[in-house]
Amino acid sequence: MMKREAAKIALITGSSRGIGRAAAVKLVDAGIFTYINYHQNETAARQVLAEIRERGGEAELCPFDVAGAVFFLFPRRRIISPARSYE
Repeated sequence: MMKREAAKIALITGSSRGIGRAAAVKLVDAGIFTYINYHQNETAARQVLAEIRERGGEAELCPFDVAGAVFFLFPRRRIISPARSYE
């Protein structure tokens, strides 16, 4: 039986700036689909997303406050939060 390669997906909290931003860009450069998490600074998060896409990477914005969030990752590109659903 052939093994299927698992999809590589990352969720980087605080990825709109600083170390989180650097980690998100590095992971995308390695071919890993990355969710860019931010809580308040949507402008900075969109800049990270634009940079990633300019480099040919795949990512999506994922806004929520990790301090109060309980979330679940479902098969690629769907995150469910008790307060809100992002697709």
